[in-house]
Amino acid sequence: MTKVTITQIDFYDKKKDGTALTYMSKKDNRPHSYKKVRIKTGEEGDLWGAVFSQQSPINQWKAGDVVEVDIKPNGDFKNFELPKTGVSRAEFESLEKRVAVLEEFTKGDEQEINAEDIPF
Repeated sequence: MTKVTITQIDFYDKKKDGTALTYMSKKDNRPHSYKKVRIKTGEEGDLWGAVFSQQSPINQWKAGDVVEVDIKPNGDFKNFELPKTGVSRAEFESLEKRVAVLEEFTKGDEQEINAEDIPF
């Protein structure tokens, strides 16, 4: 994660030929629009990213804001992403399974727990 100070921010919703920027959603197999974002920073120069949701905090950024981004070099350009937070879907499902085992194990009569009875 890198903290950068935004000196300028520009949003682009069209390609150079004037057509809308779109991507195919894997969830509903339909095209959706998105925006490209260029932020100029004092620390890292120009950084490029994308906004796929109206709820993205990037939509609220303005010049003068200090933000945290993950910078990904991409040839002559630098791309940025918002830092990842929380756990992945796979990690979440694994935790759900572990909790279910513990809940099942502790359900019912009170009993003594032996180390060899613990499933992990």
